[in-house]
Amino acid sequence: MTQPATIVIVDDSPIARETLVDLLTDDAYQFSHAENGLALFKLLDSVDADVILLDVMMPGLDGYEVCRQLKSNPDWQHIPVILVTALDTREALIKGLDAGADEFLSKPIYGAVLRARVRSMLRIKQQYDALQKVLDLRENLAAMIVHDMRSPLSTIILYLELMLRRGTLPADEVTRTERLLSEARRLDTFINDMLLLTKMEEDKLLLHRRPSDLTELVATCVENCQELATARKVTLQVSLPAEPVKIDLDANLFSRTLDNLLNNAIRSSPALGTVTVNLATLTKQKPYQAQLEITDQGRSIPEEHWDDVFDKFSIASLKQKGVTRVGLPLAFAQMILQAHDGLIKVRNNEPQGTIFTVLV
Repeated sequence: MTQPATIVIVDDSPIARETLVDLLTDDAYQFSHAENGLALFKLLDSVDADVILLDVMMPGLDGYEVCRQLKSNPDWQHIPVILVTALDTREALIKGLDAGADEFLSKPIYGAVLRARVRSMLRIKQQYDALQKVLDLRENLAAMIVHDMRSPLSTIILYLELMLRRGTLPADEVTRTERLLSEARRLDTFINDMLLLTKMEEDKLLLHRRPSDLTELVATCVENCQELATARKVTLQVSLPAEPVKIDLDANLFSRTLDNLLNNAIRSSPALGTVTVNLATLTKQKPYQAQLEITDQGRSIPEEHWDDVFDKFSIASLKQKGVTRVGLPLAFAQMILQAHDGLIKVRNNEPQGTIFTVLV
């Protein structure tokens, strides 16, 4: 049997709440009540609301402010809100819609109109729930596929390493095998980043923060990427502070972020190009202690897409628009920086290329 929809009625007047219930009794609903906004927020921790009927004129938080807080909360913003008010002016309607309300009912309320509006909001909620189930299923399936790719890829990497270690390959095949191994390791890093992104989105990733020398981490990252830079005929120019830059961070995750950013800069740069890595301490730009800039001479990013390149949901649409400097490594970098209360941003280099700035 299908569970009846739950209608939450928020009004400081018990009589008004009972009146709304009476008007809706022709339809099979479950009802929950709250006398004000704070009571509603507490109620929503234990009740799955399908529609909220919200009075505007209440003591304390009025209906507009309650609606704004509902729509700013990721757990509640999908719940349709019908504002109920005695105000019948264009200004009141605009204010309600600006607050995020999905519908607006003026008193006196007619039962037929109320029931029609509630049914309309329920259809929207049901469509949202159905779409969310499909998205959850797709994400779970993608996570399973990515997870299952690790085992065969590990086998490929192992056998490529063994082939090179034996030293029996002809010189031309050694070069090709090394290239295969490099790309296989790159794919392995890509898969691991996807799994970490999933964990972070589910709040299952724990940061192991401890005092770390950012100067040493950057120097190690540059050393790790030197082989790739040499192979692509890209020059690395590095400027680091003479003294250690001690910051509390997860050294492993932060190093992977640096590797991703520097790899991206090298691969995007033309042959005989230059990638510059500059780390500096900050004394006046609180709350940040250090700034890292990675500058390349690859393709620039249109200014209107500077924020979008860090959004994993924008990757496909940006590539269709011809923006090539996008991908999961940038989304991964932003999530890791945000987890460290840091910031990453991008601007264009002159005459061409990009400058990625990391603040931590």
